Amino acid sequence: MYGIILLLMLIYTYIISIGQFNLNIGTRLQEDSFKVNENYYFGYRMDWKGPIKPVIKNIEIRRKNGKPYEKHDKEIDINAYVDTTGHTGVLNEEMYQELIKNNRINYRELSNYRVEEDFILMFKVRKNSYTYQEDFGQLVVDYKILGLNRRQVLEFTGFSCK
Repeated sequence: MYGIILLLMLIYTYIISIGQFNLNIGTRLQEDSFKVNENYYFGYRMDWKGPIKPVIKNIEIRRKNGKPYEKHDKEIDINAYVDTTGHTGVLNEEMYQELIKNNRINYRELSNYRVEEDFILMFKVRKNSYTYQEDFGQLVVDYKILGLNRRQVLEFTGFSCK
């Protein structure tokens, strides 16, 4: 009897430990095109490799030193969503409004998002300071799988390039 319980516990532990998220870092904006006080929308294809699908609870972006960016940081605002239509690459506010008007995109809150297939993780970003310097280092994904809270840390290099 104890052998069966131990075997089931080992199988359970194995199943929840083998899954992982993969982030396709591909959407970036030229640094001189990233204007202060304007909204930009950046999409990143994300997938889950594992036998059981997780529920994302939260996504947090951290600086290179590990300190998290606040949702409304004094230098930059960052909000995470899921693009349910899979269209977002990089958009400015005008392009975003046009796509919304034509029902071509749909963003939903990320909290409690049940991963069913590959999806577009979308960030709405607004640079608030002319002196802002990118300092991104990590993307932290908090999720739940089979009732257990899990965390995965992925490398994240930011939204702009020189």
